[in-house]
Amino acid sequence: MSKREPDPWTSWVETQRKQVGDRLRSLREAQDLTQEAVALRAGLDRTTVSAAELAINAMTIDTAQRIARVLGVPVTSLFAPEWSMPTDGDTGPGEAVWDPPEDDHA
Repeated sequence: MSKREPDPWTSWVETQRKQVGDRLRSLREAQDLTQEAVALRAGLDRTTVSAAELAINAMTIDTAQRIARVLGVPVTSLFAPEWSMPTDGDTGPGEAVWDPPEDDHA
């Protein structure tokens, strides 16, 4: 019986899921919202928000859309690290700021 090679996709997907959860938590905390508050406004159970933040299981696109809408950010902000909540007070709550990475080839 031969040993099966580990699936490289599994590790990559788990890393991506954790990064999405970390961004979700960061965006939520930037607005001083609890998981319960986000869940209530999104029509979700608190455990769904918690599971997304902890990368326990895959979040559906429907759930991601609901959460992003509550946070007032594009759903892409959950997947792209260049999106962040402003901290300087120049924009109102829920107004995400696009901060693209610097182009090293300029």
